Amino acid sequence: MKKFKTMLLAVLCSTTLLMSPPLNVSAASGYLSSAEFISYDQSVSGKLSDDEKEYYGFKVNEGDGYRVYLDNFVDYNYDWDDEGNEIHKPLNFNDSTILISLVNEHDSEIDSVSYRMEDQGTDYYTFQAPYTGNMYLKFDNSSRAEYTFHIEEYQLSKGTEILDDYNNHYKVIGKNKVAFIAPFSKNQESISIDSTIKNDGIEYEVTQIAANAFKNNKKLYSVYLPDSLISIGNNAFSGCKKLDYVTFPSDLQTIGKNAFYKCSSLQTIEFKGIIKKIGKNAFNGTKNGAYIYVPSKKKYKSLLKNSGLRKYYLMNN
Repeated sequence: MKKFKTMLLAVLCSTTLLMSPPLNVSAASGYLSSAEFISYDQSVSGKLSDDEKEYYGFKVNEGDGYRVYLDNFVDYNYDWDDEGNEIHKPLNFNDSTILISLVNEHDSEIDSVSYRMEDQGTDYYTFQAPYTGNMYLKFDNSSRAEYTFHIEEYQLSKGTEILDDYNNHYKVIGKNKVAFIAPFSKNQESISIDSTIKNDGIEYEVTQIAANAFKNNKKLYSVYLPDSLISIGNNAFSGCKKLDYVTFPSDLQTIGKNAFYKCSSLQTIEFKGIIKKIGKNAFNGTKNGAYIYVPSKKKYKSLLKNSGLRKYYLMNN
C-alpha cells in the first residue's frame, strides 16, 4: 500500500485526529459551479471510464488541515454477459492509473497535491488549505476505475510529539503551533531553529522553547532562535557552559526562571524588542561583565533586576 507522502512511522503512531461535525457546503460560483458538493466525512463513490473527469467541492478555511481518505480503489475491465449487459471485473495488476488533484474553482491545480494512484487498497493525503473558500477534489486521467473517498478535518492533538527534517523534537501546543522540546542530540554544538516546520502536510509555527529543552548541553556554543518565538521555558538553557552569545527575537514575551542559569561563557546578550517578563535568576551564573544590548535602557534596568546578573554593561542596540 502506498501513501500519498512518505511519513515517519513514529509520527503516525502518535497521531490523534480531532474531528469536527460535518459542515454543510453551498454551491460554488465560477468555472466549476456544476461540481457535486459534499460534506466532511461523507462517503462518496464514483466510477470513471476512459478520459473522464469528476469534481467534488468542499469548503475550507485558510491554514486548517484536511485529510482525504481514498479506499476501495478498483481497476476493472469492461465485459458483457450473454444477454448483452455490461459487466466489469477487477484487475489484479496495475495497468491503469487515476490522477487525484486539488484544484480551485477555475480548475487550476494547487501546488504539491497531485498524486497518481496505481494500487488497489486504501490511501490518504493530508493537506493544509492555502485560502478560505471552495476547493475541489478532481479525479482524472483514468483508464476505467472505481473509487470511494471521504474528507475529514485533520489536526494533531495537543501534546503530540513530532520531528522536523533534522530529527529535532517538537510538541504540539495549539492549532498549528509547536514548542521545541529537545534537539536530536545532546552533543549538538550549534543549532538554528526555524520559525516553521512541516509535518504530514501541515505547517506549524514554532512559538516556544520548552522547559529543560537544552538543559546541561555542555557542548552547545551557538543557538539561533526563530523570529516566531514567544516564550522560553524554565531551565531551557541552564548548564550550557559553552554558550557565549544569544539574540532574542523582537516578538519574544517571556524568559522563564533559570533559563540561562550557569551559562558561564555567556557574555553577549541582545534583545531586539521589549520583553514582558524575565524570570528570577534567568541569567544567574553567566559571565561577569556581560554586554547586554537593548532597545531601551530604562525598561531593561527594571526587567533585569531579579535576573541574577551581577556585573553587566547595558548598551543601546
